[in-house]
Amino acid sequence: MFTLVFRGLAAGFVVVAVSEIAARFPRLGAFILTIPVVPAAVLLLMYLKAGDLPAVSGLSRQILLLIPLGLLIFVPLGLAQRLHWSFWAAFIGGMLLMAAGVGAYLWLGPRNA
Repeated sequence: MFTLVFRGLAAGFVVVAVSEIAARFPRLGAFILTIPVVPAAVLLLMYLKAGDLPAVSGLSRQILLLIPLGLLIFVPLGLAQRLHWSFWAAFIGGMLLMAAGVGAYLWLGPRNA
């Protein structure tokens, strides 16, 4: 239980810290956000816990396929000023676009990739 609480607090700290950095230094914040720390940590811990390379490899393939679909959230946000959209309209549009892309992959994509 302590480990779960600790992980949650650590994740919350990282989110707050990166959002504060991004508010002051947008380029640095974007750089930090693009470093795949979470996937790398999960893959490392997954391998150290079970030593199961096929499982790590399978998860890596899934991540490789899903990351581009997750990037769809940035399309409306990146075009918001040009389209004269509010933040919330662009954010919700991005979330819906991302959900549609990921949902289509999960529904239509390979079952055992």
